[in-house]
Amino acid sequence: MKHPGPPFRAKLATVTGLGFVLRIIGLASYLPTRDDLLAVWTADFYMTAGQPYPIMPFHPVLRNIVTWLSLEVFGRGAVGAKAPSVLLGTLLIAVVALLVRAAGRSERAALIAAALVALDPLLMDYSRQVIQEVHAAFFGVTGAWLAAEYVRRDEIGRSGRWWLLPLSGLAFGLGIASKAYVFAPLIVSVAMLAARAWRLRSVEESAFIASSLAVLPFTVYLLTYLPWFGRGYDLGEWFAFQAAAFQAMVTHTKPLVGFFANSRPALWFIVPLYSYADFAMTQAGPQLAIGVGNPVTWLAVLPAVIHVLASRERRKRDRWLLALFVTSYVPLAISPRPVWVLSAVAVVPFAMTIVASAVDDVITAGRARSAGVYLAAALISAGLLYPAATGSALRFEYLRPLVRTLGLEQTHGYKVDR
Repeated sequence: MKHPGPPFRAKLATVTGLGFVLRIIGLASYLPTRDDLLAVWTADFYMTAGQPYPIMPFHPVLRNIVTWLSLEVFGRGAVGAKAPSVLLGTLLIAVVALLVRAAGRSERAALIAAALVALDPLLMDYSRQVIQEVHAAFFGVTGAWLAAEYVRRDEIGRSGRWWLLPLSGLAFGLGIASKAYVFAPLIVSVAMLAARAWRLRSVEESAFIASSLAVLPFTVYLLTYLPWFGRGYDLGEWFAFQAAAFQAMVTHTKPLVGFFANSRPALWFIVPLYSYADFAMTQAGPQLAIGVGNPVTWLAVLPAVIHVLASRERRKRDRWLLALFVTSYVPLAISPRPVWVLSAVAVVPFAMTIVASAVDDVITAGRARSAGVYLAAALISAGLLYPAATGSALRFEYLRPLVRTLGLEQTHGYKVDR
């Protein structure tokens, strides 16, 4: 008899563990970026004086709270500053898999999605930074997973699932308190659950959804402003502050130098090696980290979407995953203002769920070898780009063509071919 392989949880733990190792290699020796330093100062200022300055004052404030708590627990070094991002960036791998299993009903696709997320250089890069891109991605995916799991457990007849929706609302609240991207998966989850409640003609279910996914997230978001209220502001002033912050957020731009460089999300999954960089001159020499997507998986996103849409059965099976990707990506793709690659961190996990589903279909169709070749190519590509994601892009000659596209000589005065 053929012995069964390791259970799903063991396989997922292995993939997640690999992702964790990749995210912490050399972390202590990688000097903080300008944004890292400013994020630490902002965390201190917010928790001691109630003001979210000097960096990103127009974004929500949860990052300031978790960064400050981490610094208090783990010390004021790289570990203390970056621990929340490393932890949430690692757990993102697992919750993406759980989302695919709950919404797409395939453990194999779930593990493939986890592997693609674990190996994505862009997600690795921002899992090593203090800023909150990966925080928003984690909480957004977690909220969507818990909502989908709530439905899945009902469909398979499992009881005791009521707590999943309040946890989903908690996750969405923390996500919105990280960045506004999380409104997209929240809206999708509410729409899916509301449609289901309508079919069931259940007033109680509708009320439970509203309290869990509307009242609770708003309450969590509001509570993150307790240090701000501690300065003496009232609720009316809070609403005025939110309106001003929203206006600043939607009109925010980068400095004029390199203003339009890599700022069009519509090209993320069309142009290979679309990237964003953090450059610094250190005593040990120049340091360059490049947030860049794995071209083997990013270029497969739109074909995978077409593949899923081509079949009515696949569309029904992956409707949650498709809705999550489209609502997260399209508003950025059509945005009238420049949007940089760091914003892709909140979109890529959902994109990888669609790619994984398509690869799973290829395996199901009896072309496991073709799928294996593709996944091997994705692994090799991720390995080649790993130095770029971890701050060592300038140490490898084969990465020089990618480095040249960043315009470091124009933006930072650094000549690439030194």
